[in-house]
Amino acid sequence: MDFAELARAFDAEVVWSAAGKSRTPLRFTIEREGASVHAYPELVESDCVGVVFAVESAATRRLPRVVLREEGALDRGGKSLGINEEIQLDDPAFDDAVYVASEAPALAIRELLADSKARAAVVTALAGPAEELVLGDGRVGALIAASELQDPRAAAIEQTLAAITRVAATLVAPSARALRQKSAARSGRALFMLSGSWLALLIVAA
Repeated sequence: MDFAELARAFDAEVVWSAAGKSRTPLRFTIEREGASVHAYPELVESDCVGVVFAVESAATRRLPRVVLREEGALDRGGKSLGINEEIQLDDPAFDDAVYVASEAPALAIRELLADSKARAAVVTALAGPAEELVLGDGRVGALIAASELQDPRAAAIEQTLAAITRVAATLVAPSARALRQKSAARSGRALFMLSGSWLALLIVAA
């Protein structure tokens, strides 16, 4: 995918890197629902294989990275077997649709997504072409593969962009107390002990 052509489809201009022998695309910016959405290319050997669309969010500045993706059969199987200790937010519509992966404390994630509007916007964003949402470093980002951007102005793309702006606007900054708690992630030893169970689960799923 040509990142510059994608920018033109959005009536935007690419900011280029001046370093090196050849110019490299850095980003372009568009406006959606009163917010600036920055688009960053995912490059593999100079080929743009996807784009991260990101909106600034002060609520995520102090938080370890949180990855949200559509929950699949393996995720649900892992939870039913007790292998998977994914954070649950006591919101069935969200918990059944979204898988949460992060080393952030569970309480911090619950506070971050305390607003039902934020959770609903996450579900909407992941129902479209976005592979995952990443919350952290002061941003809310949605990764969309190049194959999903053949028609950049498609309704599904616009719906995703609108959804991430709503996510960014409705996240709640976690309290200092929540951020001081232990990580929600399993220890390396626990993951090693459970690797055999995961292998069995993969075989069954196949």
